[in-house]
Amino acid sequence: MKMRSRPLAIAAIVASSTLTLAACSSGTSAESTPAKSTGGASALGKGVKVVVVGGPLSDPFFSAVDKGGSAAAAAMGASYDYTAPKDFSNAVADLTQLTQAAITKKADVLVIGDFIPAAQDAEIKKAVDAGITVVVFNSGIDSWQKIGAVGFAGENPEATGKAAGAALSSGGAKNLVCVNHIPENPVLQVRCDGAIAAVKAAGGTGETLTIPSAESSDIQGDTQKIKGYLKSNPDVDGVFTLGTNVAVAAEAAVEQSGKDVTIGTTDLSTQVLDDVKSGKLAFTIDQQPFLQLYQAVTAGVMDRVLGLRTLDDIETSPLMITRDNVDQVIDVQKKFGVRGAS
Repeated sequence: MKMRSRPLAIAAIVASSTLTLAACSSGTSAESTPAKSTGGASALGKGVKVVVVGGPLSDPFFSAVDKGGSAAAAAMGASYDYTAPKDFSNAVADLTQLTQAAITKKADVLVIGDFIPAAQDAEIKKAVDAGITVVVFNSGIDSWQKIGAVGFAGENPEATGKAAGAALSSGGAKNLVCVNHIPENPVLQVRCDGAIAAVKAAGGTGETLTIPSAESSDIQGDTQKIKGYLKSNPDVDGVFTLGTNVAVAAEAAVEQSGKDVTIGTTDLSTQVLDDVKSGKLAFTIDQQPFLQLYQAVTAGVMDRVLGLRTLDDIETSPLMITRDNVDQVIDVQKKFGVRGAS
């Protein structure tokens, strides 16, 4: 049986002083939360420079990620620098450049999402070889140990997919399509595979509809692609999307097609939460982005200073949000802004 690590203790994550985003500065291809000295109650991280390579802060998901990392750094007294591409349209080049910049900055701890392993792993290994303590967050559950990272905090995509497939099957879906809008990230296909496997285990069937990542932010275009798929596959009665914008596109496609189709998704936005509450979406699965980077930054500082580390990955997903618990999630988001919705 695979071990599952208990999350590291979280102290005062809702203190207002640690939940405030630092002002962002932008270059031609990247944005960052500037490095700052954070005088938290603990001096454990004093003098430790934490650099994060994450996703665009324009995405509410990564805004919540950044808040979690900032809160952890503040609690431990470490300096903190969140860097990210403006978007994922030039992801390989931008992520490579940001990883190289972290090495140049002589980071003590690098916390990085291994979003595109084929392109990123070589650069991450260079950081490890440079003596930087590396922790992988969000994406990379199958790669972090191979590239020399000391820990991982994030999603278990197979579990996410299986939870989605089981929920859709229990709701009556027999023929599933999973919409993969960032095929370069293997995590998304693992989610689809897990969902399809769960539906097949319940006696149904399913397949993946792939949308090129360069087109994934075009909601109207995605709507037409999903609508076309539904027209060509009239037996489809379940759709699983892997992000909030694609969920909106799927809803529009189903409405325009006039079909009776159950839709589930991952991640949070105000519209997604409202649609779960109204029943337009059967569920969404929360990766808990705030928790991902809080745990990852904490793990990195603990390893760097004390040589302490978890023995396995720290999983923050799948956390299923349905009509039964969505009001609580909405309430927390309104009060603290840490659930990754806008």
